[in-house]
Amino acid sequence: MIDVDIRAEGMQTLIRELRATESQAERALRSTMSKMAAWLRVRSVKGLSGHLKIQQKVLRRRLRTYRMQSSLGSAWRTGNMKVWYGLNPIPFADLHPKQTATGVRADGGREVKGAFIARVRGRPRVFKRTGTARLPLVEEKVPLYDPAIVYIEDVLIGTALFDAHFMTLFEHELTWRTSTRT
Repeated sequence: MIDVDIRAEGMQTLIRELRATESQAERALRSTMSKMAAWLRVRSVKGLSGHLKIQQKVLRRRLRTYRMQSSLGSAWRTGNMKVWYGLNPIPFADLHPKQTATGVRADGGREVKGAFIARVRGRPRVFKRTGTARLPLVEEKVPLYDPAIVYIEDVLIGTALFDAHFMTLFEHELTWRTSTRT
């Protein structure tokens, strides 16, 4: 979970200026959060692809749907929301591995010495022996969590661009809801 701090005073000011009801403000926030989730998904996949040296199509499959959560009543007071990213390790086999004389090499300059490619139920997998014996084997995976979290916290969330986009979307949603009087 990543904490996202939004300027609560900016939302409160907008709500007062537009004379929005609590129900209109809650619906505007809910809509804004779903649009911000889509915005974050696109930005994350593009940015992480370059940062981690992994193709976008591989990351898109691995990143799970974002859920921006907040108890709607407390969002105005605290300005804090939670963002969930599913950043499970990527199997080395998904990065187009090639067998070399010393091990296995894959996209992004990754190499595992002493590894080999084997087919398991028709799909290629990259394994490495843990000792000198034939078994046990360990499937090789590329960890995503630590480098991805550093990128997400430093470049995406909490930046001026994020805050500006959030406030623009929230203002648009709230204006629309107050003008139609739903």
